[in-house]
Amino acid sequence: MDASWLDWAAVAVLGGLVGTSELISRYKDDPWAAIKTLPAIFYVVINCAGSLAALGLIHEGCAGADSRASSGLKMPVGRKS
Repeated sequence: MDASWLDWAAVAVLGGLVGTSELISRYKDDPWAAIKTLPAIFYVVINCAGSLAALGLIHEGCAGADSRASSGLKMPVGRKS
């Protein structure tokens, strides 16, 4: 199933917000000045890229809670993992 563009946009925005909030919480004295620097922008872009890569892996079936089922491994009933 093909992912819609809305999935990708939402994940990119959330990744950017996470990166921005990390910077704001780290530089409490003047967060807006810290966010405007080139390294901070790079950090936010890397967070967006990481979020998009994770979504791509999930859509491809390479990651996620269902990985045992897709690889053919079965867990015995009643046993903890």
